[in-house]
Amino acid sequence: MNDILGRPIQVGDTILTNYPNTATLGKLTKVLRVNKRTITHSTTRRKYDPSQRMYIYVEGTITKRSYQVLVVDDQIEANRTKFPEAFL
Repeated sequence: MNDILGRPIQVGDTILTNYPNTATLGKLTKVLRVNKRTITHSTTRRKYDPSQRMYIYVEGTITKRSYQVLVVDDQIEANRTKFPEAFL
């Protein structure tokens, strides 16, 4: 399975995808499972708990299609070697 730019997607890759109910790419997550047509990745969602009257963070997974993700492992490694001061 390939991402938006045609690069292969594998388990453990860092991907850039959109937040739920948005159109822009801005969330970095890790791939947990690659199926024939979908990709499952980890996510953290904010949920309101009325009993505590506060927001809590819930870990979960989201399933996306391959045209909704972009593999960024190579770009992160290139940035790490070229701009090491940004990764302290």
